[in-house]
Amino acid sequence: GGGVSEGVVVNLFAFDTDVCGSLLRTREGDAISVTGALTPKVWTDKQGISKPALDMVAHRILRMGDGPHFD
Repeated sequence: GGGVSEGVVVNLFAFDTDVCGSLLRTREGDAISVTGALTPKVWTDKQGISKPALDMVAHRILRMGDGPHFD
């Protein structure tokens, strides 16, 4: 405890036309909820330090403010 926590990079992929359209309408700072397959990964920065990351294939996305439906 007490240390500064870094964020985790999430690489989000979508193949379904409706999900892709919803992602394209998303802007920086928008809150979203995504369901899909999640795979943990590790990447190495320019200094050679390993960092955690997640790859996610989005099956459904809910953009907050779009109403109570899934795209």
